[in-house]
Amino acid sequence: MIRGRLLPWESFDGPQNMSVDQAMLEFASQSSSGSSVPTLRFYGWSQPTLSLGYFQGIIERGRHEPSQSLDIVRRSTGGGAIVHDRELTYSLVVPLGCLAAIIGRSSPLGAAPELYLKVHQSIIQTLRGLGSAADIYGESEVDDSESTVQAEACNLEPFLCFQRRTQWDVVLGGYKIVGSAQRRVRGSVLQHGSILMASSTGAPELPGVNDLGSQAVTVADLSGEITSRLGDRLGVQWDQGELQAEELESASLIRTRRFADPSWLTRR
Repeated sequence: MIRGRLLPWESFDGPQNMSVDQAMLEFASQSSSGSSVPTLRFYGWSQPTLSLGYFQGIIERGRHEPSQSLDIVRRSTGGGAIVHDRELTYSLVVPLGCLAAIIGRSSPLGAAPELYLKVHQSIIQTLRGLGSAADIYGESEVDDSESTVQAEACNLEPFLCFQRRTQWDVVLGGYKIVGSAQRRVRGSVLQHGSILMASSTGAPELPGVNDLGSQAVTVADLSGEITSRLGDRLGVQWDQGELQAEELESASLIRTRRFADPSWLTRR
C-alpha cells in the first residue's frame, strides 16, 4: 500500500487554484524535495469563474453569452472551457515513481488513461451509492445534448468542456457531469477535473448531479466517499497533510508570473 497525502478542502480564486495545482505538480517532480507520495486535493472557487483550456483562443469566449460576466483564467491543461461555480473540483498529483504501481504498468511519455479511468470509476461508484446512476460515456447512455449535436453538424467543437465527449467522461441522464484533464512533466503527472453539482447561471444549459439524481448530494459526502474509494482503486492510504512551505512559495510565484498575468490569459 502506497502512502498518500490528502489536503484539506479550500476555496480560492481562479489564478490561485491553478497555481496551487501547478506548484504541487512541480514539487512532486523534484527528487530533491523528498516528495514521493501521491497528493489528492478537493477545492472550490471563491467566485464563479470561466477557465479556458490551454489551447483555446480568448476570443472564443464570445461564443458563450451566459459566462461573459464571469472572472476568467487559463488552465495549463487542454480541453474546452469550464464554468466553475456549483461544482466539486479535484486534483491528483502522482510522482512518476509511484505511477507504475498505481496504473499497473510502466508508463511511457504521454497520457495515462488508466488514471482517468480509475478516478472516474471511483466517482461513478460513489454516485451510484448516493442514488445517481452515473456511468462512463458510451457504455450505457446516449448523448442527447442539442448544442453538441448542432456543433458537430457545423464541424465546430463545442466551446464548453461539458458539451464535449471523450471515452473517459462520466455521464448521468445523458449529460456529462465529470470531465478531467492531465498535464505531465518529467517527474510527475497532474490530473484535475470538475464534478458538476448543479447548474450555474453562468452555464444554465448544463445540469449537475443534484439536478439529475434521485437524491441530494453534498460536496462533503461526495469528497469523503471518493477519497475512500479512490484510495482502494489506486492502492493508496491517504494521510491528512498540508502544503509544504516550498509549495506555498512556488504557488505565489506561479500566480504572479503565469495565471494572474494578463499575457498568459491572452496568449492565444
